[in-house]
Amino acid sequence: NLTLGASLLISLMSVCTVHVVRHGQVHNPDAVFYGRIEGFRLADVGVKQARQCGQKLIEQGYAADIGAFFSSPQLRARETVENIVNALGEEAVCTNYSILESFNEIESPLQGTSIANCESIKWELYNPECIEKLLGSVPPFETFEEAYNRTKQGIEELAHVCRENNYKSVLVTSHGACVLAAKLIANKMQAADRTEVLDDKEFYPKYCAVISLTIDSDDNCISHSEITGEATDNKKV
Repeated sequence: NLTLGASLLISLMSVCTVHVVRHGQVHNPDAVFYGRIEGFRLADVGVKQARQCGQKLIEQGYAADIGAFFSSPQLRARETVENIVNALGEEAVCTNYSILESFNEIESPLQGTSIANCESIKWELYNPECIEKLLGSVPPFETFEEAYNRTKQGIEELAHVCRENNYKSVLVTSHGACVLAAKLIANKMQAADRTEVLDDKEFYPKYCAVISLTIDSDDNCISHSEITGEATDNKKV
């Protein structure tokens, strides 16, 4: 059946992959939850992690298929994508990248507080009672559901970029919350399922982890894979 065959071919051509990458480890000598505070760059080990990520993309056969690169606006994410591209070398189809706000760090009133304080509330950054415990009040904050939804929208937007430009895949560097959201989406889980995996050290994305989502023409994730990344000092920031 020619019509059926043509439909199948069109469907297969519409399938693409979105790689969502957590940034590398950050230079953070004062051990603070930096959130969206400007100027937090990669530590030397973070640069190494990003370059190793690029090598892993080559080894697993992803590199040459990446048609475009994107990043959160934060410096650490920008430096991560830059080092990934440098590591890809001649395998990289392009060397520039674009900024995507949908993959930015969460907006939290706890940014600037110590990591020790965040650990004291078990990283319950979206719990009003925990926020009040540390700050004495509950300023406006972004919920994980909101971060999950904008990540989902961002993945769909990148899938559209692939289809419009005939890319097989694209890559975006982001942050722990967004990469966790991408992993939940890949596993057919909802934002509310975050609480079930919060204490699972194997589930939470490590530095420079890559969640690769295969997206069909209806913007559904039909399969996924993961490059696990580096566990060194794996904080949830």
